Amino acid sequence: MDYFEFYNLPVSFNIDEKTLKKEYIRMSKKYHPDFHTLVSDDEKALVLEMSSLNNKAFQTLSDPYLRIGYVLELQEVLSEGNKNEVPQDFLLEMMEINEELMTAELEENSGGSEALTEKVHAIERNLIDHLKRDTASYDAGSRGPELMNSIRDSFLKLKYVMRIKARLGQ
Repeated sequence: MDYFEFYNLPVSFNIDEKTLKKEYIRMSKKYHPDFHTLVSDDEKALVLEMSSLNNKAFQTLSDPYLRIGYVLELQEVLSEGNKNEVPQDFLLEMMEINEELMTAELEENSGGSEALTEKVHAIERNLIDHLKRDTASYDAGSRGPELMNSIRDSFLKLKYVMRIKARLGQ
């Protein structure tokens, strides 16, 4: 059972946070181990499993970034069997940024570091805008492979940018 099915929600990149929280609380009450103390060991194990599923589902669906990855996996666009590579031109751009970052670190150049930080933020904003536009199209009913590949590419690029931001101390 996938997380959306567990909460009786449609598969979507942008979900209603209030409904998600309401379903999480409902399932927390339904599967809380304290309410199942007088049942068999098998039933206790099932309750613990469902409680764990509830927590993992909520953690994944409440985080927009994790949710995007999860939907892409559900749609079989992002998985170990598929190519999860970012385009070569993007990798070249990131290699240049990494080189600039290493140079700034070696020279302890705060001015260069600030310019680099702004450059990375601009790339991130662009990717987030692209993701918002594409995920809204998906949620509105578009389901073509080109759209899914575009979402996957933006997601993977954003993942790469987040690693660079971590190096920048963001």
